[in-house]
Amino acid sequence: MNADGQPSGRILLRLPRGLHARLIDEAHREGVSLNQFAVAALAGAVGWRLQDGDTSRLAVELADGTTIATESISIEHPSGVLTIPDHEPFRPGEWVKIHDRRD
Repeated sequence: MNADGQPSGRILLRLPRGLHARLIDEAHREGVSLNQFAVAALAGAVGWRLQDGDTSRLAVELADGTTIATESISIEHPSGVLTIPDHEPFRPGEWVKIHDRRD
């Protein structure tokens, strides 16, 4: 926790070497960093999502663990740059997934 009592956004995990190797392999297969893969896996394991009451259609999951609700996005191909209204563009590696929140 930070001095203000809020989580720092960082954790240190001790895990079996075999699991560590498997996570590295899976992250590589998905084309993301180990951190991005772990954040996505942990978020999915606990059903983490945006604040209730947010009716935006899309959610963009960022590599740092934050999620942005939005109605529209654009992705430049082949560079993979993601643009969300009212935000600076996000380069590959800065964003993890895009979710359709209607499901």
